[in-house]
Amino acid sequence: MRKKVLYLGHEYHIKTQSTAFLKELLEEEFDVTYVSYNPYNKRFDSDGQFSKDIIYDYFICFQIMPPVDELEKKYNYKKGILFPMYDATIGLGDDWWEQYRNF
Repeated sequence: MRKKVLYLGHEYHIKTQSTAFLKELLEEEFDVTYVSYNPYNKRFDSDGQFSKDIIYDYFICFQIMPPVDELEKKYNYKKGILFPMYDATIGLGDDWWEQYRNF
């Protein structure tokens, strides 16, 4: 049985397809569910489409960093993996990073 991955990416990447290669690589090994996030209006494209009954083995946040408590309200996952974007993280203090301690 293949492991389940929930992939959270920037909404703009849908238009640019700049991360399509990552999706292709992940799909070779995992069952992948995609969610996009718009950091400007703080909306997920999947609001209401997921069940907390689905337990993902991995939750990948690629260049998107919503508050972890918000993620945990929406999704059920065993292990989080964070790929922050440098220019989005400049000036974030220790308090912000603390919430991602278990990623």
